[in-house]
Amino acid sequence: ELSQFWRTLYIAFMRPIFVFGLAMILHSIFLNYGRPLLAILGHKFLGILARLTYGAYMIHDVVYMFWMANTNSGHFYNIPDIYGWIASNVFITFLFSFLTSTIFESPAVQMEKAYLLPKKR
Repeated sequence: ELSQFWRTLYIAFMRPIFVFGLAMILHSIFLNYGRPLLAILGHKFLGILARLTYGAYMIHDVVYMFWMANTNSGHFYNIPDIYGWIASNVFITFLFSFLTSTIFESPAVQMEKAYLLPKKR
């Protein structure tokens, strides 16, 4: 158990220290010193994961509201029901995220590359 003084210091400085560390990482990447980190962050898998997680972020509220709107009575929560609800909502959210990314985002990116970006010579 930490004393009140150390807990106060932690709460006061945790965000500025985190932001400073993140700024140092980004600064090293911008000055071309962070090539290994840039190689990791620029991997194709992370681009796909970023698209899916952003789509899930946009869709999860709709899935949750749909689930709440279709309930007829109150919920009595127990641990297996909570895990089942979380697993089903995560699956449905990422399924819709994948479908919207495949149906809308990928064709839009291809059209942007074909018509709006300058052609390489």
